[in-house]
Amino acid sequence: MKKSLSPFDYPIVIRKNMNFLTISVPDLNIIMTEEIPLTNKLEKNFLIKIAKNVGMAWVKVSHQIYRKQTKQRTPSKTKDILSPRFRSKPIKIAQAAKIIGVSENTLRRMVKRGDISCVKTGKGHRRFTENSLKKWLETSQVTTTLNTSK
Repeated sequence: MKKSLSPFDYPIVIRKNMNFLTISVPDLNIIMTEEIPLTNKLEKNFLIKIAKNVGMAWVKVSHQIYRKQTKQRTPSKTKDILSPRFRSKPIKIAQAAKIIGVSENTLRRMVKRGDISCVKTGKGHRRFTENSLKKWLETSQVTTTLNTSK
């Protein structure tokens, strides 16, 4: 199980760039700048501004961590969609083609024509049920026996 992150997991970097003091959290792309006084002395107002910026950076980090943790993706609903339809394990197109005795491309064309039914997963892969394959095999045997009896 993943541990939950805290604001202390992300470093706050304080760096001097020319006449500015930059306060940043590089991992979360948070950047704040404050102009350094011309006297180059650490005045009380300047220190208060820096302390406020560090505090704001810390608050922003905790807010972004909260957003990321609540935004985590939920598991794919493909299994929920497929489960009522599949009593047994779904059959991939390569296995289904071997069972029927045709190539994968022929099986795809058969699905497109509506000769055999399949279910597409969330990523577009075709999955077949044993029932649909058995049904097609039975109907194909009936049509072949009718064709041979003529």
